[in-house]
Amino acid sequence: SDQNKASLDLDLQTHAVSLDLAPKLVGFNSLKTGFSGRYLKNKSNPNTGVKRLIPDYKRYDLGFYALATKSLNNDLVVDAAVRLDYMRIESFKYYYSALWTQRGYDTTFAAFEVEDLGTQILTAPKFNYLNPSASLGTSWALNEQNRLSMNLSLGARNPNPSELFSEGLHHSASRIEIGDLRFKPEIAKNLSLGYRYQNTKLNFSVNPFVRLIDRFILIEPTGIQQTIRGNFQVWSYRQTDVSLSGLDMDTQYAFTNKFGFQQQFSLVKGYELETKTPLINMPGVNMINALNYTYKQIEMRIESDYTWRQNEFPDTN
Repeated sequence: SDQNKASLDLDLQTHAVSLDLAPKLVGFNSLKTGFSGRYLKNKSNPNTGVKRLIPDYKRYDLGFYALATKSLNNDLVVDAAVRLDYMRIESFKYYYSALWTQRGYDTTFAAFEVEDLGTQILTAPKFNYLNPSASLGTSWALNEQNRLSMNLSLGARNPNPSELFSEGLHHSASRIEIGDLRFKPEIAKNLSLGYRYQNTKLNFSVNPFVRLIDRFILIEPTGIQQTIRGNFQVWSYRQTDVSLSGLDMDTQYAFTNKFGFQQQFSLVKGYELETKTPLINMPGVNMINALNYTYKQIEMRIESDYTWRQNEFPDTN
């Protein structure tokens, strides 16, 4: 009977392989290179009788990387890294004919159509992504207590199957989610700075950062849909150019060799570049304070964790 039948029944297989090499090369502090590969196969049980939120798909990942660290002198260290990632997705998915036409997929992705079943269309989407990434960083010791660091990086993130193919009820979130086949990889440009002070009692670090992301993928409420199971919010994925900025601070102070204080502080702000609208689901400012006391093999800790209310959010009501 349907009473004992699962609404969601997935079989996900994952196979991964990696190889890392660390050759010794004169003039470099460290050198590392290698590759990684992964194969994923997702299959839904059709006997649930429920339309699949995520379709059957196969995903292939292959990545190559190299990174190196070199000391220019006793105080200045430079590190660099490059990476190349390839991803392929092969899927079979039933789309409602009305949605397929409404979103313009019938013209943009006509080659994906396998069979027209009237109210639904069987499709076989296939996507290939090839993305390079790189980073360059420096670390400069001003003296025994003070150190500065900087890192520039360029990275990419491919859309995942949920963001591409979602079209239905997400049971755990109790909402309908809609993906988009037109999504392109996110491209992120990052700048991070760092300062660290350390002596026998105090260890303090602060790390501000700025990140610009082209085609950032987010999900937000866009409406309400009535079904035979009730009314559900509709959340749709979309892409937009955004900026993220913030800082992390970490403080550790030893009053004695047994009694100490720790504090962690994090702040991040995110906005859409074109409209200056705050990003949805951004975390509020967070601060953790703790007192530690150690006696022989016993450690006692009192901790407070405070998160400020997030007052910046988009008006999607």
